[in-house]
Amino acid sequence: MDNAQHPPPLPPMPTTLEPPPSAAYSLSADSDIDWFGVIAALLGGMSLFLYGMHLLEGSLKTLAGDRLRTALAMLSRTKLVGLFSGVVATALAQSSTITTVMLVGFVSSGLMSFEQCVPVVLGVGIGATVTGQIVAFNIGRYSLMCIAIGYFIQLGKKKQNKLEHCGLLIMGLGLVFFGLDIISRSMNPLRTYEPFLELLTSFSHQPALGVLASIIFTCIIQSSSAVLGIAIVLAQQGVLTLPAGVSLMLGANIGTCLTAILAALGKPVRAKRVAYTHLFFKVIGTILIFPLLYFFCMFLESFSPGDDSVPRQIANSNTFFNIFVAVIFFPFTDHVAAFMIYQLPERMII
Repeated sequence: MDNAQHPPPLPPMPTTLEPPPSAAYSLSADSDIDWFGVIAALLGGMSLFLYGMHLLEGSLKTLAGDRLRTALAMLSRTKLVGLFSGVVATALAQSSTITTVMLVGFVSSGLMSFEQCVPVVLGVGIGATVTGQIVAFNIGRYSLMCIAIGYFIQLGKKKQNKLEHCGLLIMGLGLVFFGLDIISRSMNPLRTYEPFLELLTSFSHQPALGVLASIIFTCIIQSSSAVLGIAIVLAQQGVLTLPAGVSLMLGANIGTCLTAILAALGKPVRAKRVAYTHLFFKVIGTILIFPLLYFFCMFLESFSPGDDSVPRQIANSNTFFNIFVAVIFFPFTDHVAAFMIYQLPERMII
């Protein structure tokens, strides 16, 4: 028995567990994310948001369309009244695109002169910020109730009835918030996904990259409200910083001008000037505020203090940026009109 072979003793158990290699950890983290579910929820939520905006805009346009057109044309006789009429018209229509396209039509038909439109275009930018302010309230828990109320209001009513459009308006508002809620839920798995977090961090360190990405994304989906809504949702998730959110806001303001430019295709040159003036204001405004981005963010933080106030700060950045553009350019609207007429003369073919 003494000559029997004994198995070698087991090595001692380690007192601390070493972390797995980073590559293996990344692979495990990636495999935990249901990418099909994330993409499907993101696209589905965005589709509901855009369809809700479509219902909202269509209902408001039907309910106040003719009166809005008449008032906009009549109230644009002076520059200051034109500015405020642009703010009110866009806030009611919930779309800068609708108001800008209406202005293109007014100028094309001769109902308004191009010079009258320039102050209104400044007001359009301010009025379009109302949607972002509403989104920042984060009232997604009431979205399904709004959809139900709106559906039952319009149910069984005759077509083109005002009550029906009121129901569609409420239902559209509910779909907007329900879509944002789905987008928010779809982003949950990405809160710990390092490549996504690094991408958002790069927007903070390189704001120009965020502006460019936002311009491209806004041009693709044709909605600055959707881009701003996603930025606010990411901030609510705690994965988007204020500088990154502001850079996305600036890009969305530029990207949204594409729709008006497309609407002006085939129209007289004086109508094209309206669309390009909209783009001019946004681009020059971004160039002016970009070097002051750090101070702009400090101002936003002081206006809405608190670590949990980043969504509201991003919504406020959109409002203050467009007010800044209006204040800078309002005294020079005649000069801007003359510059655009010089750049786009009547004989020019675009």
